Amino acid sequence: MVERYRFMNHCIVVGRGLNYANAYELAIKLMETCYIVCERFSSADFLHGPVAMVEQDFPVILFAPPGKTLQDILKLARQLKELKAETIVISSEPSILKWATRVVKMGRRIEDFLSPIPYIIPGQIFAAMLAEVKGLSPDKPRSLKKVTETL
Repeated sequence: MVERYRFMNHCIVVGRGLNYANAYELAIKLMETCYIVCERFSSADFLHGPVAMVEQDFPVILFAPPGKTLQDILKLARQLKELKAETIVISSEPSILKWATRVVKMGRRIEDFLSPIPYIIPGQIFAAMLAEVKGLSPDKPRSLKKVTETL
């Protein structure tokens, strides 16, 4: 799947609730390993303006675990389909997967409060594999100092 995104230079990552942190994590990984300009939003914030950026083939990655945030993400997925966006949906829920351009199907339904850890794993793998397809090392990003010092 990552080969399709070899020339991607911008994208949006959306999560809601506990998976909002995953939107941040994946966006950071795509920026540091693939040098992609990547914004991250909750679905609520995204619909209040930034959705205006989306046009045909604009890449948007959605974290859509089961639970109380699924309906908000489903509503967004439908709107993105109407806008002809290029969507990658990470979910175990068939109701949202049918709205995606590309699917990362999670193996089984998991409780909402447990979802952030297993749901970020395919995102991190996607970023690492995309870096490699782009001819970059995901382990040696340019200008990144891996050791953090606290004074």
